[in-house]
Amino acid sequence: MKLRIAVLTIVALGCFMVFHLSGQSSRGTAEAAATTDPCAGTLLKSSAAITGTAADIVPAVSGEVVYVCGFALTSPAKAATTGQFGSESGPTECGPTATPLTGDMGNIVVAGNNKQTLFATQRGNYLCFAGSSTGFVTYVQK
Repeated sequence: MKLRIAVLTIVALGCFMVFHLSGQSSRGTAEAAATTDPCAGTLLKSSAAITGTAADIVPAVSGEVVYVCGFALTSPAKAATTGQFGSESGPTECGPTATPLTGDMGNIVVAGNNKQTLFATQRGNYLCFAGSSTGFVTYVQK
């Protein structure tokens, strides 16, 4: 009796893990190889500035996803919120067609430890930010 290849994907809180199980026979042992979160691995992380205007901060690459590993934002004085991240298919600077990836955030926000994905764009989409804050975002694009 041989084991069939099985792929299980678990999606929770922006993290995912894929297990690939295979085996030789009923007497053999199953081997598991895990593909982990891109932010948790040894992939080189990039960063991009957030400049205080609605903008596309990470350009789209066909077939790739932007995995956000961390960010830091500071809003201008007296601003109630900093803004929000979004994902969009065209370079419209977080226009009305952008899919929100976060809600509006408070006026000083630091999130993530660069060891797990906080949120990700749809495949082939831009990462954008709409708001008056300045700061940076750390990400992996693959």
